This record gives sequence, C-alpha cells and structure tokens, in this order.
Amino acid sequence: MLIWLASYPRSGNTWLRLMLHDILTDGQSRPGGRAARNGFAPIVSSRSFIERQTDVQTSDLNDRELNACRRAAHDIAAGKAAAPFFVKVHDNHQPVGAGEDGLFSPAAGSLAIYLLRDPADVAVSLAGFAGIDLPRAVDILCDDHASRSHITRQPHHDQVAYHLGRWSNHVSGWLSRPSDQVLRIRYEDLHRDPAGQLRIVIGRLGLNVSQARIEAAVERTRFDHLSRQERRHGFNEAPAGRIFFRGGRIGDGRRLLSDADFARLVAANGAVMTAQGYAVRRPETRPETSR
Repeated sequence: MLIWLASYPRSGNTWLRLMLHDILTDGQSRPGGRAARNGFAPIVSSRSFIERQTDVQTSDLNDRELNACRRAAHDIAAGKAAAPFFVKVHDNHQPVGAGEDGLFSPAAGSLAIYLLRDPADVAVSLAGFAGIDLPRAVDILCDDHASRSHITRQPHHDQVAYHLGRWSNHVSGWLSRPSDQVLRIRYEDLHRDPAGQLRIVIGRLGLNVSQARIEAAVERTRFDHLSRQERRHGFNEAPAGRIFFRGGRIGDGRRLLSDADFARLVAANGAVMTAQGYAVRRPETRPETSR
C-alpha cells in the first residue's frame, strides 16, 4: 500500500521524510539528500516514478492523458507494494478541472500523513525558497490556479506540472479523506515535540520502533545538523544558488508580512486557518512592510 506524505510546499514534508528514513534504516542513512537518492518516498510528480510504474512515456501525453496515467501509476504502485511504500506529494487532492477524475483513487494507499503549517510561515519560507518577494508568495497561497510553475521557473526536468491551488483548498481537500485514511500532523507540533509527533506517526503505521530509536533519529535530523550538512555537501532538492534548510522557525510570517499581505492571506484562507487552529489576528509588534 502507498503511504502519502502530503503537504503544501514548505510545510515540513522533507524534514519528516528524513526523520522517517532515519528511523526505518536505524540510523544507517545520513542527512543531505540520501533519502531521495536512495529512492525513499519519491515524489509522485516525478516522470521517472510515473514511467517506471506504467511503462508510458509521459512526454507523449496531453494533460488529460497524463492525469489518467498518473492515477494509474498510483494504483499500480499500491498493488505492487508488499510493505508500506512512502511517496511524497504536493498535488492538490481535488481534481484540477470540472469533470476530471482525481489523481488519488481509493485503491491507491490507505493512509495520507498530511503536514500542515501556518500559511503565514509558509509564505516566508516559500519566498526564500523560490527567490520571490513576500507579496508574491502570498499571491500564490491565495491563488486557486497556483501550480509548481508559480514557485519555480526552472525547467521541470524529471517532474510534471502539478496543481496546488490556494492553501485553504489544498488543506481541505486532503483532510476531507475519511478519518481512517488521513493523519494530520501540524508542523508547529512537530517542531515543538518531534519525538512525540513521530511516535504518533509510527503508531498509526503499526511499526514497532523503540523510543530510543525515535529520539536518535530526531537528534540526527535537527535543523542545525541538516543546514550544516547542506552547506558542506549540498542538498539535491535545493534550487540552484539557494538554501533548502533555512531554519524552520515558527512565527516569522506574523512578524514579517505587511498588514496588507496578512489581510489578503486571511481573506482567502481565514476560515480554514481558524478551523485548523491558526489565529487570523497577529501580534501587535511587527514591521509595517514586507521584506
């Protein structure tokens, strides 16, 4: 079966994948991109993943055919997996257009682990990752038509285009799955108590892992360790010339977004922010303009 590691970009997906990989390999892996290079939790928008499952050349397909091919790839991978097979996904759970089948059929995977993060902090992290200003990052989180191409202008290489949509629709889509098919993990909780949140994930997966092994994985994947590893050896998911592990702080968005940008973010996403425990008001002390 497939285990979806799903999130809006810049919400902690890679960090969780590195921790899980460390746990599952009992510390034999090391940070710095090895999880991805070793094939752990490949992203499902990868052309190589789709083509390996379906034996279809993705470059030959139109958008509707590609959507059907991707759905088939998920079903095939799920059918072949004798043990839990982790995959990363940033796609919106909902169909891109009216009348289209969704990418995620009930047959493909029994559990989605959904990483959720305060959208104000997502905007700050996204701006740094994509090399854009904060107003543009907020635009993306408020855009029903946002896609991978809005985040990076670099060639897709081994990834097909994927649909994100606005932050609130992305969250609602994944969390609309039946309760036995989705586990919500808030980035803020993972940041404050990584070992406790990993214990929840491991328990939901039905794996027998000691607390000592979990705590060792947390120590080996601390942000300062990951950042140091990246500066020494690079990281395969970082955009050219930019840093992937920027610090992972909580609360930057509410300090750094301008009043106007924060108001736009709330206007487009406020109902879901409130439902997921994120305040739609901000601290009184803050800069007056975006940086």
